Amino acid sequence: ANKQNTVQNSRPAPKRAVKFVPPNRGFSPYKNVPMPLAPRIPIIENGLYIHVQEYAPPATIDPGMAHKRVKDAIAAVSCVFEIPLERIYVKRRERQRGAKQYQKQEGEAFDMVVKEQGHKFKVNLQRYLDTGIFLDHRDVRQRIASEVKAKRFLNLYSYTSSATVYAAKAGAASSVSVDMSNSYLNWSRHNFELNNIDLDSHQLVRADCTEWLRHSHDMFDCILLDPPSFSNSKKMDHTLDISRDHGELITLTMARLAEQGSLYFSTNKRGFSLDASIDDSYDAKEITRETLGPDFERGRPAHKCWIIRHR
Repeated sequence: ANKQNTVQNSRPAPKRAVKFVPPNRGFSPYKNVPMPLAPRIPIIENGLYIHVQEYAPPATIDPGMAHKRVKDAIAAVSCVFEIPLERIYVKRRERQRGAKQYQKQEGEAFDMVVKEQGHKFKVNLQRYLDTGIFLDHRDVRQRIASEVKAKRFLNLYSYTSSATVYAAKAGAASSVSVDMSNSYLNWSRHNFELNNIDLDSHQLVRADCTEWLRHSHDMFDCILLDPPSFSNSKKMDHTLDISRDHGELITLTMARLAEQGSLYFSTNKRGFSLDASIDDSYDAKEITRETLGPDFERGRPAHKCWIIRHR
């Protein structure tokens, strides 16, 4: 049976060892980067448990040396945070294609509930590569919450719908969250229930976002568009390459945006550049640095983000 824990930060990590220890802003999960470690190993600290993501080294790095480095890093994390090794979950991030993009990891499902700014979210540190909440989007969620009161919100490629939770709790009149995955829509439903969100006013839709946009006639005041960098899911009749397809995708999304509305477009694709046609057609402003919290200041930006409006 799945275990269910509510996790709070019981103590801050030692300041001598970390790049950043957050102030008391209501966050439970956050990113810590221990100073002795290379920046390619982000540490997500959840009070009683730690989630470590190792980024696969380039081919020029000796595999034996890379393995030793990771083992040493995990031992250091255990020592610094005074957490036993069995409470440290380690995953490797590397280029994923097709079914491997969302492949389950081995082991028992271990669900926990974390809090972010008073919102509750289910996370799983073991079963999937990603935990159920993208920490780098924390400030994006806050921006959306600040402007959606009594408005209509659309969340495309909604994943576990954490942004929708923020919008609903901030007083959005209604919302639609669209994703192709039944697993993530069920996860979203769990998040809604954790936060007492009305499922009649805040709909969950299973669909290919591109096809849904082509057939929808509904209008929205605020939209979050956060597509994967690449997808060739069997549930779609086409592939999605965000570098190639974002122009069409943004154009379809803007057709659903009210005249005075705001579209937040985000991508974690490396080397991404916004198509010039979007700048020509709409008022597009990059706000990447404004949407990254202090725990994401180190290294390359975890995502790029634009706010796009009608002229």
